[in-house]
Amino acid sequence: MPRYDAIVTLDQEQVEVIIGLDPDRVHLRAGDLEIGNWGADECAIAHLGEGVYAITVENESLRFVPKDARLFEEGLDHGTGYGLSPAPAQEALEDHRGRHARRVDAPPQITSRAEAPPPKPLTLALFYMLAAVTAGLSVWALIKII
Repeated sequence: MPRYDAIVTLDQEQVEVIIGLDPDRVHLRAGDLEIGNWGADECAIAHLGEGVYAITVENESLRFVPKDARLFEEGLDHGTGYGLSPAPAQEALEDHRGRHARRVDAPPQITSRAEAPPPKPLTLALFYMLAAVTAGLSVWALIKII
């Protein structure tokens, strides 16, 4: 069974998944958790453009981005029995939520560097304590050498 790594976004969180394409089943897993397991005749896979795909089952869609879109598309076209269906209407993907699928946005494009949040006081205290201990040990080592 061909398997492909992909990323889906569920509740504003990116989740790595594995999509398995048997000749008669589609399997979607995140680690040990099974997200979906559908018959080939129950679902359709559509290319939405720019390496983004959608699996539609029972009028519910889940958008995903394979890590290697070219390899995934080749797998769909050759040997798995799945072909790309026409892309569903964008409005249907954006407005529909169900038990198998949630609205998934394309991966965010990083346009500028975001700043990290400031360190917590405990983190700063531990950092300065470690720096002081390191400096003290360095001085002690220099004294012992001389």
